[in-house]
Amino acid sequence: MAFKTTTKTPFGIQDYRFINLYSEENPILSIGDGTYFLFNNLIDIHIPVIGYGIVEYDKFISGMDKIYHIKLLKIHSPKDVIEKFVYNRPFKIINKGKSKIDLIKRYNNQNQLKSDNNIFEINCFFCRKEYKDILLLQQEYIKIIKSDLEKQINEINENILK
Repeated sequence: MAFKTTTKTPFGIQDYRFINLYSEENPILSIGDGTYFLFNNLIDIHIPVIGYGIVEYDKFISGMDKIYHIKLLKIHSPKDVIEKFVYNRPFKIINKGKSKIDLIKRYNNQNQLKSDNNIFEINCFFCRKEYKDILLLQQEYIKIIKSDLEKQINEINENILK
């Protein structure tokens, strides 16, 4: 697959890799920066929820790709989405203050989600400084997810349910 970009959001996709394109509107974040980000639980990976938090750790992982450890401060998704796809669902988190330990946790309310010990590891592709930009990214990402799910269903139909 050739590298392609969208005119709405600063990113590209190449060979199923998401490539973040930095710009003045989409800067490289630093520790202490606030950011909106997309995250999901481990079951419903097709439902990206919007969160807002503070970058507590950052690291370049390859080229210009960066990961952030983000402390969640607020969820910016509708209440019904939060109740259905956040509460009582398993999330992979990083335990703050310890060497990198991945934990699987379930949350019953936003206070548990915002606990100081719970940090989400997020690729830079899924972070934006402005709310309007994360909404655009969420819409574009959902299009990608839907296309991929449709392809997988077609593969099942063509290869398994002949």
